[in-house]
Amino acid sequence: MNIEVGGFFSWKEGIHMDEQVISFCTDYFFHYLLIHSPMVRLCIAEHLSGLELKTVDVINSERYPSHKDGKKYVLDITLKDHLGNLYNIEMQNGYISAAELARFQIYTMSMIDLQIQEGVQYQDMRKVHSLIIYTGNPIRNFEHLWHEVELIDGKYEKELYNGLIVMSFLQTKKMEEVSMELARSDFYQLMRLFEQEDNHKEEQTSEVAKEAVELYDRFISLEEYIYYKAIQRDRLWAESKIGEGTRKGFEQGLEKGLEQGIEKGIEQGKREENLKRACQLVKKKY
Repeated sequence: MNIEVGGFFSWKEGIHMDEQVISFCTDYFFHYLLIHSPMVRLCIAEHLSGLELKTVDVINSERYPSHKDGKKYVLDITLKDHLGNLYNIEMQNGYISAAELARFQIYTMSMIDLQIQEGVQYQDMRKVHSLIIYTGNPIRNFEHLWHEVELIDGKYEKELYNGLIVMSFLQTKKMEEVSMELARSDFYQLMRLFEQEDNHKEEQTSEVAKEAVELYDRFISLEEYIYYKAIQRDRLWAESKIGEGTRKGFEQGLEKGLEQGIEKGIEQGKREENLKRACQLVKKKY
């Protein structure tokens, strides 16, 4: 049995999962990259905010549980710049379902709640930028490289004045839309590394991209790599169980459906036979 996650690594039954190498284009490495590279954090935050920033710090790098058993399957990072603006950044390799879209919104809104808990007055609330870098097939109704979602008036398409939430989606499978001018920017040279697995093996011209590649080489040689491998193993195991459960459920449903179909067929046959006999009796009587 083969299990693929985001198309960047797979696990074959019978092969020990520790033998698998975590690829560059995965949320595991991206999570590590944001924690350990101030240059990468600054590059992303400046692109999202359009501001020239001094510092961007990590304020939360918890591995959020997405299952009731508490397994830490979701890897995202919360950042804060020197002006107080907040950023929730995540690499998404798997399919984006309705549940994932709901989770993205909840995580973004939680950054507003974080400011309230810190005692920030409503009039002083800072904007929250959420970026989801998505390596899968384009999201439904989102056909382009970059989609920016804010609170707007749907009828007149007017943006809410001083809106606090901006959710951005970058779809790496649409990188061909990047213009020649934008392609030279640090941000898009960094994003291009996550378009295809072999891109990081090419010579890089951006200092930000160079640092990302250097950190990947360091990442796969560190003890912390073992931690991410454990998460990968848990995810793949969960995926295998979900797949197995789906297959068994389908087989059981098919079997049950056939049984019910046969029963209904017999009942229908009996009704038709009884109707035929009744008609014969009526003919004989009259």
